[in-house]
Amino acid sequence: MSEQTKTTQAENALEALQHAVDQVESHPSENKIEEADNALRHAAAAVRQAADSESGAEGLTQRLQEEKSVLDGISEH
Repeated sequence: MSEQTKTTQAENALEALQHAVDQVESHPSENKIEEADNALRHAAAAVRQAADSESGAEGLTQRLQEEKSVLDGISEH
């Protein structure tokens, strides 16, 4: 098994976040929101590490912000 780069790890974390946000959109509940919040924290940490250590991670921060905005909009309702 090859070692994942920080960028790949961040991309995977963002995919998990997107899935969690999709779940909240389709089945809003406290449990799903909590899962999405956890995924958001994990993705944010992964994106920070990728941005600190590798080039090519520029789009990750924007993608993280987009998912966070969607989640924030759902949580306000």
